[in-house]
Amino acid sequence: MIRTKHTRTTMRSILFIALLALAASCTQRQKPTAPQPEAASPEPAQAAPDTVPCRPNAEFPSPLTGKISSTGKSGLTLAVEQPVVRIDSTEFVETILRNEGDDTLTVGQPYYLERFYDGKWMRIDLSHDAEGRIIAFDAIGYYIHPGKELRLKRGLWKSVYRYTPGRYRVVMPHPARPGQEEPEWLAAEFRLE
Repeated sequence: MIRTKHTRTTMRSILFIALLALAASCTQRQKPTAPQPEAASPEPAQAAPDTVPCRPNAEFPSPLTGKISSTGKSGLTLAVEQPVVRIDSTEFVETILRNEGDDTLTVGQPYYLERFYDGKWMRIDLSHDAEGRIIAFDAIGYYIHPGKELRLKRGLWKSVYRYTPGRYRVVMPHPARPGQEEPEWLAAEFRLE
């Protein structure tokens, strides 16, 4: 396999995204506390050896700061198929990635869901499923040629998070291009009713 500078940059970007996903995983450390009633504990009583107890409906402030756009510097745009979605009628949100630039772009599958609450975006913790198993993304790269689009269904994981009506967004990293230090972040808003 011939490795070019672009291949090394792409591999670094994929590694960065994998490390980001690993860092975002649920790594709670139990601190000794006074015993609490069993009903107050959101963790499962016994987790299988390959699972990690996680809190259902967990969210935390979005680590992304500044303006996150639906259009990247490379010409990649992110949109949702339906800007308004009924909570009870779907398990997915379909995203559309369009390449409006001049170069063929590579994108991956990782995404995050965020909810707008109390004036700020909150990242929904989708690092583990309801049984505590790690939710992982396939390490697949998709090429999007200039003027073309790619549609991907993004799972809502309703068994992990109880959605309420409001503003949400799909956030995804776009790997760094040659000369960029870090990936771009794209976001597309939608409403749940």
